[in-house]
Amino acid sequence: MSKLVTNANDILGVKDLREKKVFVEEWGKEVIVREFSGRELQSVLKLGSFKAGDGGDFAILDAAKVCVMAIKDENGARIFTDDQAEDLADKNLQAVMTVFKAALEVSGMTGDEQDKEKNG
Repeated sequence: MSKLVTNANDILGVKDLREKKVFVEEWGKEVIVREFSGRELQSVLKLGSFKAGDGGDFAILDAAKVCVMAIKDENGARIFTDDQAEDLADKNLQAVMTVFKAALEVSGMTGDEQDKEKNG
């Protein structure tokens, strides 16, 4: 039996964004990549190199901006500031792309994830 929502905290207090740990070989470390919130997704969709339905062809700076939004600490807080996207874009391309792809995947923005949802 499901519990009836009786106040805003019944919804706002739920941890409902998916996350996954991703090992980045070039850094020798694991990062937590969390699904985009609605507000974060809106920011991602405004990036200049975003192509609806594609998920590819991102400029490296835009990919780094996505990573900055998606990489979280164990409490779900961002570990990078927006200003650090350029610094992250100067890191190893493969490392950034590993995190970028994981961010799109966990947020359901890849063709694979969309196909899984359609096919149940």
